[in-house]
Amino acid sequence: MVAQGAMGFMTSEVIARMTRHREDSRLFPPQPKDTAMTTSLPSLNPGISPSSAPATVRTLAAWRHMFASGDFSAVGSLLHPEVLLHSPLDDQPLHGAGAVGGVLGLAFSLYDRFAYGDCLWSEDGRQLALAFEGQMGPHTARGVDRLQLDGQGRITTLEVFVRPLPALAHLSAEVQRRMAPQTAH
Repeated sequence: MVAQGAMGFMTSEVIARMTRHREDSRLFPPQPKDTAMTTSLPSLNPGISPSSAPATVRTLAAWRHMFASGDFSAVGSLLHPEVLLHSPLDDQPLHGAGAVGGVLGLAFSLYDRFAYGDCLWSEDGRQLALAFEGQMGPHTARGVDRLQLDGQGRITTLEVFVRPLPALAHLSAEVQRRMAPQTAH
C-alpha cells in the first residue's frame, strides 16, 4: 500500500526505509561530494516522467549537478527572483534570489560530504522533495529539501528540513560564526 501525503507525494519506499533498524537505515552510502548522485531521476510517482515535466526535469538535474560539483554559479538561473527560503535556522523566510543563493552556497560549504537520494514528485510535477544526507564534522545530517516550482521550472519556494538536533545546532553555530565578520561592518 502506498501512503499519500498532503501534497500528493507517494512515500511507501521512504516510509519503509525510515522504519528499518537504525544501523540499516542509512539512506545513502558514504560518498565524497564530487560523486553525489546527479544523473539518476528516481520515479517514485509513475504519473510524472521527463516528457511530461521537462522544466522540472531540467531544474532537478541542474540542482543535483550544482550540489554534486559545488559550483553554485548557476543558482541564479534556477531561482525565481522572488524565491522564499524557509530554513530551520530562522523563523522568518529569506527572500530574493541573491540572498537565498548566497545562503545555499554558505550552508553547502559546511558539509564534508553531501548526497541527494530519492526525489518525490507531486501529482503535477511542480513540487519536489529531495532526501539528502551529509556529514558536517562529527555530525551526520539527514533531511529533505522541498522545492516548489513555477511553470518555467524556477524555484519559487525552498523549504529545508534537517535532523537530528545536534547536526542542526552545529550547522547553526557554523553559519553564525562565518557570517559574523560580514555583519560586523
